[in-house]
Amino acid sequence: MILLLARAFRRATARVHSPRFWRALYRLLRTRRAARILAGRDELLAELGALFVWSGWPHQTRGWINLDAARFLRRAGRTGVRTAPKRALREPDGPLRVGVLGAFSGLLTLAREHFEAAPEEVELHVLDLGYEGRYARYLEPVVASYATDDLAEAAAELDVLYVVAWGRAAEEVLDAARTPCIAAFSTGSDLLHHEKVDFHLYPQPEADYFLRGGHLFCGTSRARFGDELVYPAFFLYGRDGVEPGPPWAEREPLVLVHGSLFKAASEPFLDAVLPLLRDGAELVLMGRAGEPELDLVRRAAARHGVAGRVHYEGAFSGARGPEGARDDPGWQKLLGYLRRARLAPDPFPIGGAAARVEAYAAGVPTAHLAVRFDEAAWGRRQDSLLEVEALLVPEATARTPEEYRLLCERCLHDGEFAEAVAAAQARVCDRVTDARAYWLQLVEAHRDWLRRVSRPRYAGAR
Repeated sequence: MILLLARAFRRATARVHSPRFWRALYRLLRTRRAARILAGRDELLAELGALFVWSGWPHQTRGWINLDAARFLRRAGRTGVRTAPKRALREPDGPLRVGVLGAFSGLLTLAREHFEAAPEEVELHVLDLGYEGRYARYLEPVVASYATDDLAEAAAELDVLYVVAWGRAAEEVLDAARTPCIAAFSTGSDLLHHEKVDFHLYPQPEADYFLRGGHLFCGTSRARFGDELVYPAFFLYGRDGVEPGPPWAEREPLVLVHGSLFKAASEPFLDAVLPLLRDGAELVLMGRAGEPELDLVRRAAARHGVAGRVHYEGAFSGARGPEGARDDPGWQKLLGYLRRARLAPDPFPIGGAAARVEAYAAGVPTAHLAVRFDEAAWGRRQDSLLEVEALLVPEATARTPEEYRLLCERCLHDGEFAEAVAAAQARVCDRVTDARAYWLQLVEAHRDWLRRVSRPRYAGAR
């Protein structure tokens, strides 16, 4: 009965655009009383999450996250959970001692060289959750300490617990952690909705949720999302053996789309890209994909009359071997395509990040459809949902699907333009692969947090 009512509510509210209505609803969802109603009903919470968090409700398409609904359901699911108190805060009198909590052997970022390049302002300790039974022991020689067990205890005497991987295992560490400051890095557009998090580093705003003055702002309700302290940030990416390829004139009329291919299984994106193949170009797709996604691509290719020019070349893995290198054969195959391609378009409405940086590093021009954050777009459906702002290249950024299609055409056929785009992308790549700058953004956020929150009450406390 509850789910029937929830579905009816979702259908009805999808037509509502009044900011006053959404302010009132989201204000209600922030109350403890509302969260207690669903406490302990895990199966129902999962169903409601599918309906209201990840479905695109109320005005976007699937893949967009409703952060208000996500926070509400997360708080409902944690009602009654007991957590350890934090240790008293001290202001660092030397390098900021940071325990980095993650599943490092499965990350596309935070490789060995990123820890080696840390600036003197930070002292790094690795708290390794493991990934599919594999641990990143190759990090042990380059950090102040390395732990795989009793991670909350390992972080107890540090200044900051820095969370870069989410999930139940990470949450259990947070529940037990006594570290005085907990910072969460958002690996997507959601926040880590845990009551012990002190501040968030947020690199990927989305349609209707974006930063304003240290907090998130919601365009749907035209109001501040909440009291969560949020800082702009950038993902740190690795080059992982990707070298600049040959110039445009030596490349083939090849379009490469790689990464999580559910993103490519988008009819608006395919309708923009597949017509490019009628002039002789080929499309290669690489990445993890299910049959429904591949079937959608095949049907779209047949509809555009280019079925014979679309090729799926299998998956590749981002997992790292014992020495920290990406040793998957599929990865080596992808590197070959990155040297040959003239275009690596970023899909929409959900784009890529690591795949874009790999294209940037290889000298392959991209095209990207931007998210709008201007007031006229608030509460309205958009063609693109997520924005990795640090990766924006104005020369290759479109505002409409038609502009996007024209950008793709220019990259394939205009060598001078394509080389200019590749050069601009290379400069962006240098910035987002700068490990020193990455760690310093955490240091600066922590300093600001101390100024905003901790002084003078905690000054000198131990």
